[in-house]
Amino acid sequence: MSGAAETVLAAFFPERAAWLREQSEEAALSRLYGGIHFRSDNDDGLKHGRRIGERVVEHLKGRKSVTGDR
Repeated sequence: MSGAAETVLAAFFPERAAWLREQSEEAALSRLYGGIHFRSDNDDGLKHGRRIGERVVEHLKGRKSVTGDR
């Protein structure tokens, strides 16, 4: 979730992209420290989440409005 959210939000707020990346990595790290995930889970989760975020951004670029009007 963190990686996808980071990517989508960075598309809307590019000036905050570095901060958003730090936040998503910190969220993943907190789950490592909490014993919820392994390091590989975090790395793969962020990677796949960012890919999903890229797909969402590409989809949104194809729309003129949130309501689906083209």
